[in-house]
Amino acid sequence: MSEDLKPDGGVISQADILTQFAVIRTKDKRIVVQFPVLDPTTQTVDVPVTMELAAAGLQTLARVVRQQQQKDKPRIAVVPAMPGLKGD
Repeated sequence: MSEDLKPDGGVISQADILTQFAVIRTKDKRIVVQFPVLDPTTQTVDVPVTMELAAAGLQTLARVVRQQQQKDKPRIAVVPAMPGLKGD
């Protein structure tokens, strides 16, 4: 997707939200995660929906990073995770 992302001026109302996955940092530096649940009584996490939402968020973040790298010098160095052994 080569189209640049732009801020959406639309407001999402509470009534429009079906489910959400959120990672939040509190004022006291704690990390809080809100998962979609299958059953509010047992608090069983809906893992497939959580993964879909997390993936959509990561894809959006990747697009934002690509978009910013087009305008600025890249600040991320891509290196192999396991460099080859010397002498092989």
